[in-house]
Amino acid sequence: MLEHDELARHFIEQIAGLVNGLEQLASATETTHPATSRHLRMLSQQYAAIALTAVETWPQVVSNERG
Repeated sequence: MLEHDELARHFIEQIAGLVNGLEQLASATETTHPATSRHLRMLSQQYAAIALTAVETWPQVVSNERG
């Protein structure tokens, strides 16, 4: 089983990949499908915000579990 720190790093890597992929797709569709591009950028921002919240609160959750 992954330790908390390893799991956090894995989570960050996966979310970063997802956000980057959404941004690339948004850029690729900006000219031909502007509404889709805007939607993809919005999703990217939402995933990034969720990830940031998770990472910021992660130490607090881990310390509560261990304490």
